[in-house]
Amino acid sequence: MASTHGETGEMDPPTHKKQCRFEKYLITVSLGSRDEFLDIVEVAVSKDFLSAEQKIASRGVHDVSDLYPE
Repeated sequence: MASTHGETGEMDPPTHKKQCRFEKYLITVSLGSRDEFLDIVEVAVSKDFLSAEQKIASRGVHDVSDLYPE
């Protein structure tokens, strides 16, 4: 998705975006063709506030092996 830069006719290098989580934020960064960092595109508050441990606990999985001895 290259575009011309100004009136010089130079082509902008190809880029792609990647989303990264940092605490309660979702950060979108722009990366170059060799995955080098170019800039921060967007910072948003993640709507998913649960940590991985909280997600696992909320599934209702319980170890019941001690309740059923062999």
